[in-house]
Amino acid sequence: MEGYSVSKLEIGQQYLAIEPAYSFELAGEIVTFEEKRLEIEVIEKPEFVEVIDGAEQREEKLPKHLLCDEWHNVRNLQTGKVQWLNSEIYKINLLTDGFPSNEIK
Repeated sequence: MEGYSVSKLEIGQQYLAIEPAYSFELAGEIVTFEEKRLEIEVIEKPEFVEVIDGAEQREEKLPKHLLCDEWHNVRNLQTGKVQWLNSEIYKINLLTDGFPSNEIK
């Protein structure tokens, strides 16, 4: 999927992120993924992340790839969970009063 500019995603703003449905062939079979929609709020990136590697758990500085502009730390408004979102994968629209408007990507 063609990438989009992420310069308009702002911390504290709420967005509707849509990953279009897609299919691909794997070992002679067609694998299909349905459209995925997330209502999110962009939050600040942390300085450190928790790394769980098997039985070991530790805190490390934020990895370089997560410092890139296309990666955003977001709160899923439907579940309350915090997750990472790569904005190059999603079509993103601003949420206004809980409804999408003003497409920005």
